[in-house]
Amino acid sequence: QSKFLEYREYKGPLKKNTRGAMISTAHGVCTPHALKEIESKGPLFVRPGQKVYEGMVIGEHLKEDDIELNPTREKKLSNVRTVGHEENIRLVPVKPFNIEEVISYVRDDELVEVTPPVSYTHLTLPTIYSV
Repeated sequence: QSKFLEYREYKGPLKKNTRGAMISTAHGVCTPHALKEIESKGPLFVRPGQKVYEGMVIGEHLKEDDIELNPTREKKLSNVRTVGHEENIRLVPVKPFNIEEVISYVRDDELVEVTPPVSYTHLTLPTIYSV
């Protein structure tokens, strides 16, 4: 929760994020299996069971370039069962952003979507939207 404290002198432009984004290529619900594989590429902004859409930023890529990934991919099941092969997927907890952190985090080619109680970032689609 944010509260107004006081006005201060202008400190200059905000420090911008220099890392790339992990972008969803699918519309649907995030699965633990897909997020476990994606997590190795950088910190996630979404949790299992969370709805995502195409173009939504789902995490921060460890490198400078953007990468497109499918967080809704299901694990392929087989008829072969083995004893003790139940897989428990453990993910690093997601750090929630407040509105100030989101605004300072986005790059020039991204937009902020504010839908209480959660804020999302996604890429600008220049062929569809014009700013």
